[in-house]
Amino acid sequence: MTMAVVSTSPSNFAGAAAVHCRILCMLAARGVECHFIVTGTPFYQAELIRSGVTIHTGRVHSDAYPESDALAAAGIAKALYEQGRHAARNGREVVLCGTFLFPFFQSVLTARRLLAREGLTVRTVAIPAGSDIWQVGYQLPELVIDALNEDECSAVIAYSHSFALEIQQLTSTERPIAVTRPPLDVARYEPLNRRDRRLLRRQLGLRENAFTLLSCCNMRPVKRIDVTIDIALRLAAVSPVEVTLLLVGPRTPHLDRALASIAAHQSSARNLSIVTKGLCYPTMPYHQVADAAISTSVHDSFNVSIAESLAVGCPVLVSASNGVAEVFSESLRNMVVQYPERSLQSLRDNVLIAPTEMELVSASDHLLTLVWT
Repeated sequence: MTMAVVSTSPSNFAGAAAVHCRILCMLAARGVECHFIVTGTPFYQAELIRSGVTIHTGRVHSDAYPESDALAAAGIAKALYEQGRHAARNGREVVLCGTFLFPFFQSVLTARRLLAREGLTVRTVAIPAGSDIWQVGYQLPELVIDALNEDECSAVIAYSHSFALEIQQLTSTERPIAVTRPPLDVARYEPLNRRDRRLLRRQLGLRENAFTLLSCCNMRPVKRIDVTIDIALRLAAVSPVEVTLLLVGPRTPHLDRALASIAAHQSSARNLSIVTKGLCYPTMPYHQVADAAISTSVHDSFNVSIAESLAVGCPVLVSASNGVAEVFSESLRNMVVQYPERSLQSLRDNVLIAPTEMELVSASDHLLTLVWT
């Protein structure tokens, strides 16, 4: 019996949704029938279509509640049910999958119950996002426990062992959680030498000779962009060259508040330029032009943008909560950096000075871990 994967996730998130799309593309490339249920145009539509993933729109209209998230979840559930039923009746082994428990995996469970009433058995896979657990989960623990119960949820996938443990602690269960790294086609991530990096910077409207520090994220409060800017300011104050902080991600109130704080640091800000690019796709050129990448997030089950920076040979500074650090063995030259005392010195000594003297950087030798004192 051949498999059919019918799945759903946010359509316009560059993080967890991007990972979901890459999983579907990987499965479709291996001949698995894949269907993606969304409420709008997917962020990675061209890549999905090119890989053979079929995209469906699940929408419900109501004049009374035109912007209702609950109705959007109902529309997704109906589309999951319809595509799952069609695949099952055509002899497929159906797997329903949802990234983000709320509301996407809840829609998966609704579709499963509708199919069960017709005597159709399917498997369900939950892929919780970080905010499902550390933020929403601690407000609605009973609903998380209910969503991940073993009678209805066939499997749970996490992107790091630390996040899997966090899920188990919240749900007070020892059920197995599969730890699977987000798929990343590293062959597509090409490091650039110094000359090509400067040429690409010019094409992107960036200063060619500045030390470029990249933050590529969703710019929500959990990412602590204020800390990112603080580190960039401290670095600019002692840097022998101008520093550019390159921010790639949506414009959010948190980002606006963080940018507004720069006015209090005019002396060090003179050597710092901040460039905001908004939500971009593809992001690879920004990883290629960076001298270093930074993530000051207080929670990350696995930061894909940091993994992409490493894939192009870019050294990174990440918070200790970042699951990407698990990828690297203890034998590599990983450093624990105290913020703010040692973060500046480590950036200056290990990133600003040493790697810029090399043509290409060995990314595995330059993973710095940031912790708060």
